[in-house]
Amino acid sequence: MKSKKLLFLLMSVSAALTVSAQTGYPRGILFETFTGQECASCSVGTQSLKDLYSEYEDNERFVWLSHHAGYYSDSLTIKPSFDISSFCGVSAAPSLVYNRTLLALTGRKGRLINSCNDFAEYNEKYEEYYGETFIDNELATLADVSLNIKTTYDKDTRDLEVTVFGEKNGNFDASAPALSIFLVSDYWVGWQTKGSEGQDFAYKHMNPVRIMLSDHYLGDMLEFDENGEYSVTINCKVPTSVNSFDAWTNRIGSVPTEVDDETLYVAAFIANRDETPVDNINYDRDNIVVYNAARCSLGESTRLSVRDCGVTEGDNVRVYADNGNVCVDGDFESFQVYSLAGSALEPTALDKGIYLVKVNLGNGTVTKKLVVR
Repeated sequence: MKSKKLLFLLMSVSAALTVSAQTGYPRGILFETFTGQECASCSVGTQSLKDLYSEYEDNERFVWLSHHAGYYSDSLTIKPSFDISSFCGVSAAPSLVYNRTLLALTGRKGRLINSCNDFAEYNEKYEEYYGETFIDNELATLADVSLNIKTTYDKDTRDLEVTVFGEKNGNFDASAPALSIFLVSDYWVGWQTKGSEGQDFAYKHMNPVRIMLSDHYLGDMLEFDENGEYSVTINCKVPTSVNSFDAWTNRIGSVPTEVDDETLYVAAFIANRDETPVDNINYDRDNIVVYNAARCSLGESTRLSVRDCGVTEGDNVRVYADNGNVCVDGDFESFQVYSLAGSALEPTALDKGIYLVKVNLGNGTVTKKLVVR
């Protein structure tokens, strides 16, 4: 593979620029896989995502939900998963939807629904070209709305209180923001069809959604106060078992499965909720993006600290955008803005997108990734 060299042309500046900027928030990313116990290829097809997830499973901003829908209903199917699979247009398994956002994978046309293998390949190719994986880049991109989770759990009574709270900045532009909250198991062990290999009764199903705490399958509408803050609290009793949703008559019936609170965690995300029909499909694929996501074990809290865009450990330079203009704070001599393709650009009136900013510190340089919204 030929390497591509970026030629950086430095632009001199007389002083550091200081312009007030919107606060950015640590961002979580959401993976939704659609699978089934009777899917002969699912155990193999999701292995690539399992391998990726193993590198981030301790990161509370990597949220993986597994919906047992889109193929046949089974022991772990719940009604919201069935509705979400229909909404996303899933008709086969294993399938993957990332942040409910269109992705152009492996040179193909942008799609909402992808395969796990395609995503793993895309992540690898992204690293070859940009020097970091797609996942790392997404985790480093700041959000315009924060998401924190606080849980209180009584193991004896199984009483659970979940509070999701945060704030938005002035760039947050969701027309219909909605909050989805799920109870998810780290894993559930049960049988899985493996085609010619038969059935393995010890298969570990990763991150199956067990209960949806939100009322609407696309999340409940989120309201912000005059300070741009929100807080939602839900009280419930964690059941000892859940009946599966039988979407296919006489297929499995309603099968109760145990809910192990030792493996249970809360997953929450904020997404735009748009059910407007477009081109014979039941949603606008460009208007259902997930803005932030997080997960939290029962009885614990996750409060992600606010950080500024572009701050890198070891330097004292901050790079951010204000109305499409690149701003730099700190001690530096010059900087230059580039597109991801390596073209030098003027640092003003930039379109929405991702850019590279190379800053000359005098005793060295640092390159920062900048998101213009």
